[in-house]
Amino acid sequence: MEKSEGHYVKYNVRADHRQAMVSRMYDDEELSRDIQNLCFRCNRFLYLRLNNLRQRAGQEFLLKQCEILF
Repeated sequence: MEKSEGHYVKYNVRADHRQAMVSRMYDDEELSRDIQNLCFRCNRFLYLRLNNLRQRAGQEFLLKQCEILF
């Protein structure tokens, strides 16, 4: 599990939950769409991508380990 300092937001990366989680977290539709369209194959990539979007969101993220089944 990755974490960074600041305001933490729990983010469940299960595919069946991500849209509901994102819509609750953000009013910014463009940012929500960016997060929904992320690659979920690698948790490290997901963290780096969200960390990059954090500047726009004004939020930091606490990510759960990816639970996607391949």
